[in-house]
Amino acid sequence: MANRWGTQTVQRIMTATPVAHDFDTDSLKLALMATAYNPVTAFTTTFSYADISASEASGTGYVAGGIAVPTPAITTVQANSYGAVWTTLTPYVLGDVVRPVTTNGHLYMCAGAGTTAAGEPTWTTVAGRDNVTIDGSVVWSEIGASITKFSSAAIVSPSMSLTSIQYGWIYDDTNATAANKSVICLLDLGSQKTWTSTVVTFTPDANRGWVYLTPS
Repeated sequence: MANRWGTQTVQRIMTATPVAHDFDTDSLKLALMATAYNPVTAFTTTFSYADISASEASGTGYVAGGIAVPTPAITTVQANSYGAVWTTLTPYVLGDVVRPVTTNGHLYMCAGAGTTAAGEPTWTTVAGRDNVTIDGSVVWSEIGASITKFSSAAIVSPSMSLTSIQYGWIYDDTNATAANKSVICLLDLGSQKTWTSTVVTFTPDANRGWVYLTPS
């Protein structure tokens, strides 16, 4: 298996040491980060809730520790059943995953952002071939015959007032100590958001969930 973590709004799963997550029983939460939080500088040293708690947002209605993540699950989807189908003249960003219009048992990840051509490209079927399918200004890499995703139902906050929030971490809140509460994935909202006495719904991508892994 090759780790190919893609993003809808998500970066990757990471832990300091291997940790078993039982999504049937564990309690997961989304902790929102304060305005000044910079994941670029913190990313390689973030392994648990203890590493992010000092950077957590604070505001009316938001409780330290975060918002409950309902019905988390890991699922695997085979390439020919994957929901996102390649389309013409469409912008794609790094990490987007598609299957061909005519299924061929392979999935492809955008490795070079751009806009697709007016006609479907000739897809490589060589497993693990990186950056080989040129499609308009998009470059695609073959990433395997299935996609395994971490997802959940939509995460719904209480009514809260927060200013300039762009990032949040989903983490496992089951363990007793903060240092053992492993982070699972980073959410990037794309821009800074401000909510005033607002209930906010965070929705995973229908096809890729919060984060995904594909075999090569």
